[in-house]
Order: sequence, then C-alpha cells, then structure tokens
Amino acid sequence: MDSSGTRHLHELQPPDVVGVLPLLELDPAALQGKLTDAADILRISPADLINVLPSAEVFAAALETRSDYWIDRALEWITRLPALNIPLAAIRPVVDDPRVGQSVRHRIRKLLST
Repeated sequence: MDSSGTRHLHELQPPDVVGVLPLLELDPAALQGKLTDAADILRISPADLINVLPSAEVFAAALETRSDYWIDRALEWITRLPALNIPLAAIRPVVDDPRVGQSVRHRIRKLLST
C-alpha cells in the first residue's frame, strides 16, 4: 500500500488474490499482448511488469480452491507459458485430493512426470 492507501497488484495475498483468478480465463497470449501494451504505456519493460505480477500467488489460490475449473485454468497457463516458472511442487498436494476431479488429477500427474 502506498501513501495514498492504494494497494498494488504485487502486494495481494490470499484470499485477496482470488479476485485476480479471472485473469486465468483469458488466453495467455492475449494477456501477454495486453501486458506488453501496458508496459509501453508505463514506459517499463514487459519483463519488469510480468515480474511484479503475483503469478505464483494466483496459481496457489487457484490450487487452493480445489475447484476443477480454476485448477484446470491454472494448468492451461502453466503448460502454455513455462516461462512463468511456477514451482510444480505446489501442485503435488492436489494430485491425491479426492475433492479434485479425476481428469484434473490425471492431467497434474502427466505434467509432473514431464
């Protein structure tokens, strides 16, 4: 939070980060294009902008929901954008959780085996 009381995206922590989960509904390439445009406007490099995004926290929140939908969206991003460097160890606890659908758990196992 800055002196004006504004909270910045990189300061979000669960459960606040849940409000950012809808970003996972966007196509990764489309969001990457929007971030590049935003970086141009802000006159910073796209890499710097991506580095301040709470991507690890967003993926952690998606996994913690134990919702097949959000976990599946997170997996889509993780597989399509490996440059995000999401620690796969964070996914491991979901594999054996019976609240998560079998197809999602199989997709996680496949991802972990690569």
